Amino acid sequence: MSAADINVAFLEVYKKADAFIRDAYGTKDGVTEYLRRMEVVRGGSPACAPWDEDYRRLKQARWQRNQLSHDVSVETEFCAPEDLDWLERFYERLYATTDPLALYRKEEKRRQTERETRAAAARKAQREAAAKAEAEQKAQVAEQSKGDSLFQRKYVIPFILAVVVLACTQATGINSVLNYSVK
Repeated sequence: MSAADINVAFLEVYKKADAFIRDAYGTKDGVTEYLRRMEVVRGGSPACAPWDEDYRRLKQARWQRNQLSHDVSVETEFCAPEDLDWLERFYERLYATTDPLALYRKEEKRRQTERETRAAAARKAQREAAAKAEAEQKAQVAEQSKGDSLFQRKYVIPFILAVVVLACTQATGINSVLNYSVK
């Protein structure tokens, strides 16, 4: 493959990658937007092991594309075959969603799901603990009120005295006397 063929192939793959990124991210900047998002995230996550290398190589590919488009002749020996190979592999990774930002998003989504699962489990545990405490409290109240029946031995004598006093007041007609004294 001649130098011109490598340069032209490099530009074609770059255009495809740029168009893919523009479509995927809904932006007009393509590779520049991808690099900007990489800078925002800065370092990615352990799941995105080649983060720094991909950032450096993608920045270099953008520079090479700009040079080929504006300053350097396509006929010169500018892009190395390794540059073309890397860019093709990067484009394939974009398409397969195994590029650094896709891996980062997947990792973040997994972490978010994990946080939500832990939060849901904590809320469930709190509800169960509250329900258990409420059940224990109800059981305790029931146990306390169980012993407070009016038919207990300690209430029999006062109850009988109250009935006797009531009977005596009825029998003596005290109610009619009280009725006249109140008016």
